[in-house]
Amino acid sequence: MRAVISFADERFSYLYKMLSETGMDVTEAKTGAEFSNADTAILKYPFDSVSETGISNLHPGSRLFVLATKPVPEEILKKFNVVSLMDDPDFVDQNALITAEGAVFCAMKRAPFVLSGENIAVIGFGRIGRALTEILVGLHAIVTVFSRRESGRLCAMARGAVGASVHCLPSLIGDFRLIFVTSPDRMLSQNELARVSKSAHIFDLSGAPYGVDLDAALKMGLSAKRESALPGRYAPESAAKAMYNSIMRSLGGENL
Repeated sequence: MRAVISFADERFSYLYKMLSETGMDVTEAKTGAEFSNADTAILKYPFDSVSETGISNLHPGSRLFVLATKPVPEEILKKFNVVSLMDDPDFVDQNALITAEGAVFCAMKRAPFVLSGENIAVIGFGRIGRALTEILVGLHAIVTVFSRRESGRLCAMARGAVGASVHCLPSLIGDFRLIFVTSPDRMLSQNELARVSKSAHIFDLSGAPYGVDLDAALKMGLSAKRESALPGRYAPESAAKAMYNSIMRSLGGENL
């Protein structure tokens, strides 16, 4: 296998090193020309300018490992053997854990108080919400999980949190010092934000179209921040290891 890898962010430089140390023939994509001699490309989607140029030099049917934050276009799926890391449940779980730990790290840096004993809201109970709840409960925070589904609320309660319906957000949201939003559905719009405590800190961990009306929050004088791409910013080496292991699983090789 002759692979080319684009250094889209710091994760990919660590991944390059890991792949090289296993003896894999891998080249950094500095220009689109490196793709001509490769049968495999490892890229982030949406593509950067080098990758956009490079895939036009990649032979049809070549393997394409992608870390995608948006759906990959149909024409690319038809032209190449696309392997999306986000289709690997083990990778998604590990990525969620890194995101959750990174979110707690951001909160600890930003908030002028310890998390232990504080009222904290987790809105949404997907993979990131579950991982975040377990970390926060382990830190002895008082965690309330807002979930649409009863199964999610029961699962949160089994982990030591309080389970609440999202319909209760307007009446309860003012009770929390830290608010983590993990659902991409708009959970905190002007109505909910108007009830948030001025001493609270809001962290939007969701993807587009985003769970927090950030402009409205800032206009109201609230402390709100969108924390995107946390694995690559908080723990790029660990995030790269998760990517490496996913690629090795796809190739039938051994994990690190």
